[in-house]
Amino acid sequence: MSGHRILQDLAQGQNSVLDPGNGKEIKADRSFQIVNLVSAGAETRTITDPTKDGIVLALVCVTYVGDIVVTCPAGINQSGNSTITFNGANDLAILFSVPKSPGGTAYRWRLWLNDGCTLG
Repeated sequence: MSGHRILQDLAQGQNSVLDPGNGKEIKADRSFQIVNLVSAGAETRTITDPTKDGIVLALVCVTYVGDIVVTCPAGINQSGNSTITFNGANDLAILFSVPKSPGGTAYRWRLWLNDGCTLG
């Protein structure tokens, strides 16, 4: 994705990432990735720690048969929540990567937006 075409690329869905499926890892290594989650029943996913700061990752439940619980091992907010449960179709969570400590080289996710999900 080049800077002068970013809006066009986003509009064309160039950043959709396939749902890895139940029990698998979601790996986000570049910004503006969208994972369309599909459930066939009660399922889980784990998001790997980001590799740099400034990554934006959107998770949206497009097919709901049962809850999808997504775990972020390093947590997603100041309250210490580490799971996002998608309880229905169109539930949305947007995450943003930040350094774990000032000037550090390790990164963590922070919840930017939650629309319909349950945090745990």
